[in-house]
Amino acid sequence: MILKYIKEVINMAKKGGEKKSGSKDTKDKTQKKNQKGNTVG
Repeated sequence: MILKYIKEVINMAKKGGEKKSGSKDTKDKTQKKNQKGNTVG
C-alpha cells in the first residue's frame, strides 16, 4: 500500500512538472477548489 502511495505521488509530481504551463490541469484544480469552497460555505 505504501509503495502504491509513493508511485501516485511520483506520478502527480511528474504531471505537475509536465503541465506547469498547461492550462487544463490548473483550470481543473481551481474549479475543484471553488467547488470545495462552495460546498463548505
